[in-house]
Amino acid sequence: MDEIAAASARIIFPIIMIVGLAVSLHGHLSPGGGFAGGAVMATGFLLVFLTMRKGVVREIFIEKRLSFMESFGGFVILMIIVLGASYRAKVVGTQHLFSLWSGEYSILMNLACSLMVVTAITLILWRYVE
Repeated sequence: MDEIAAASARIIFPIIMIVGLAVSLHGHLSPGGGFAGGAVMATGFLLVFLTMRKGVVREIFIEKRLSFMESFGGFVILMIIVLGASYRAKVVGTQHLFSLWSGEYSILMNLACSLMVVTAITLILWRYVE
């Protein structure tokens, strides 16, 4: 690809990741959440796929690693559900209204969901680009 496009992608990629993380973290207070944040982060990976050379991208992103991350995100969601149901009485008593941690354990659910979504969409985009 063009050197200017690759250089600008290196600059824009971290900004896209930070915005996606912010959307995931604040999903219980504003529109967004795990799916929306994961979709934003996946567009950052699409930008990398389209601007970098295939050899470089292939070294960084291996399908087995992405599949593992997707499965890990699902496992984390399952563990949060089980632990949240078990320790709900202790968790609810520590919450403060209108603060970042006011959503009980939904922040952790949003992060795990965004991990699953970003890896799933990245795998799909990887197949289309390759």
